[in-house]
Amino acid sequence: RTLFDEVVSGFTVAIMQVPESIAFSFVAGVPPQSGLHATFWMATITGILGGKPGMISGAAGALAVVVTELTADDGVLSYLSRADRLNVLYMTMFICGIMQMLFCVFRLAKLVRLIPETGMIAFMDGLAI
Repeated sequence: RTLFDEVVSGFTVAIMQVPESIAFSFVAGVPPQSGLHATFWMATITGILGGKPGMISGAAGALAVVVTELTADDGVLSYLSRADRLNVLYMTMFICGIMQMLFCVFRLAKLVRLIPETGMIAFMDGLAI
């Protein structure tokens, strides 16, 4: 019964993640294949290393909004070609992943408590707009 539950939950998450990752790709200004690849690898790594019950590892809307400035034609990297801007974006995401792993290794997640509640609410409100 557990294997069946895992397969059903995997298909459910996959059905939800495909359109979401494509949509976030458009928000971030990258090809949809990039979002699908990122979602696939994130799910694979989470599956191998383990996760928490009820946790869905997938595309992050907050990050898509933040990195838009890196890929925009009139953004801070506008002097670079489109391919070079995408390379900078991919390297930025790679470094973010390394930083997240270091936060895990050194158990720094407790530092999130230092972010004021008003700051978190303002960030979520900004995403909603």
